[in-house]
Amino acid sequence: MSSNDGHDPTLTDERLREQKRVADFLAAPRKKRRSYIVTALTQNTASDYRNSIEHFVRVNFKNVALSHARNVEELKKAFGRQVVMVIFDDQFTDLETGLEMISGLKRKKSAVPSSILFLTRQPSALIAEYNKILLPFHESDDYLVLERNETPVLFSKIKAGLAQQSRRRSRRYRVDLPVSYFALNDDKFYKGRLTDLSIHGAMLETIETRLFANEEQIKISIPAGSFLNAAEGDYLKLSARVRRVHIGGNMAGISFEHVSEKQLLRLTAYLSSLVNEQVTKAVLSLKLKQVK
Repeated sequence: MSSNDGHDPTLTDERLREQKRVADFLAAPRKKRRSYIVTALTQNTASDYRNSIEHFVRVNFKNVALSHARNVEELKKAFGRQVVMVIFDDQFTDLETGLEMISGLKRKKSAVPSSILFLTRQPSALIAEYNKILLPFHESDDYLVLERNETPVLFSKIKAGLAQQSRRRSRRYRVDLPVSYFALNDDKFYKGRLTDLSIHGAMLETIETRLFANEEQIKISIPAGSFLNAAEGDYLKLSARVRRVHIGGNMAGISFEHVSEKQLLRLTAYLSSLVNEQVTKAVLSLKLKQVK
């Protein structure tokens, strides 16, 4: 016998309550992942600064939690969280290992921008190693010489580092590179030029009579033979998406997508070589001006 009231008579009250709980769960807004400041301090630095850092963050940045790593394994685990800042004592582990771990954090595809505040006693050694591994990210990072600074300076640098969250994930460098790109919308290759470049994107200008469209997908080939190992090929090939089109339509800001670990390592090496070449030329130019 069928029911005339529109309800399934086989549904019990408990099943109805369970359905309501599921419906309420699906309708509820997703919780945002909590953001963390991760500290990696030596025992001596922790005794000097940890409590004051905790107090400063809790009073001034209530939406940010703190995670204290006591060893490398705990630091690896902490980097699985949504990290917005790392306060890293450069004696926490050997410097190269620490910088490589930080490089891995910054290169995570799903990561939010993370600023790094290094605590150091030997700034020259830190800078030399940093430039070998993390140079393309230097716009968002800073360091503090422990023997020369007091706690208020540390606080100001933490505040400045967290302010980097509203900026780009990595610095863009001025370049003038001829490139070719394949537009998936047209199924056709075009010639273009990069006017700036970063780990995460670039500014692309077409030199043909073609206008960019927002959100279109392209594949770009960047000549890199003079900066990278010849055995890996003369071009760095990356997939990208158009994020912003300039008013004329012939220039577009693009972001790189579906970047493999190998591609990211090659792009990092390429940018590091490019920046070092630019710095060398700038220093040489300055010396020539001084001679004149």
